[in-house]
Amino acid sequence: MLSSARLRFERLMLASADSFWALACDPHIRRYLLDGESVPRAWALAEVETSDRLFAFCGVGLWLVYDDEPEAIGFAGFRVFDEISDKPQLLYAFLERVTGRGYATEAGEALVRFASDVAGPNFDTIESAVDAPNAASARVLHKLGFVRTHVVPGAFGDIVVLRWKRQNAST
Repeated sequence: MLSSARLRFERLMLASADSFWALACDPHIRRYLLDGESVPRAWALAEVETSDRLFAFCGVGLWLVYDDEPEAIGFAGFRVFDEISDKPQLLYAFLERVTGRGYATEAGEALVRFASDVAGPNFDTIESAVDAPNAASARVLHKLGFVRTHVVPGAFGDIVVLRWKRQNAST
């Protein structure tokens, strides 16, 4: 079970697709995660299916994230970004009004722990990528123990790829 001290995680499901879509339509979340693009509801439905397949294949996917509010304040989990790698990458996105509370770090810690402990040896290393200007997200990843490995070109400039490695992992 995925958990943390202040956050509640609910696996992304078809029933929560509209909440997920509302988050994806938020300008702050779209800024970095979706390159500022608006996405249709069909995108959210497809992401639910993609997440379900990822859960079935390797035990991870996407979750909606809640604090003490009844509505989701963000989403986090793992998703494959084909332009970066064929392996699931850590991602998190929170509404701007809740940034600065340490939620991204807390969610990231919970997700890394979940993937490396529950999903197993396929997650001895975990990658995440951030747009170069997204300094706040890069700081979170560094706090979590991710180190910069390389840079790839993105739609709006460089994308920095970072990697976390389990302490006793040999790869």
